Amino acid sequence: MPPNQIDEIDAVAADWRPSRVADREVIRAAITACAAMNGGYVHIRDVRDHLERDLNDPHQLGAQLTALRRSEHLVQVGWRPNGNRKTRNASRPAPLYRLVKPLPQEAAA
Repeated sequence: MPPNQIDEIDAVAADWRPSRVADREVIRAAITACAAMNGGYVHIRDVRDHLERDLNDPHQLGAQLTALRRSEHLVQVGWRPNGNRKTRNASRPAPLYRLVKPLPQEAAA
């Protein structure tokens, strides 16, 4: 990909709007709690259970997990069923990650 372009996941993960920044704070807290309760392991199904509120943009969750994998904060170690019955993906596999370094704080705008 040319250096002056970003993909859609990066664009969602870096969305500057205050509601999206707030979503990312909720997601980071949920990932941290999930890892603490599961020996460092993080799965989207477990992260959803730790969200303190509904997200303004549900796409943020997947985008953040992908961004954290790309930045090597999360390392994929396997697969588990997704568990999301709202989208009929309950049995579809989703990556299982291990949190290997502290999550970054949101950059100040």
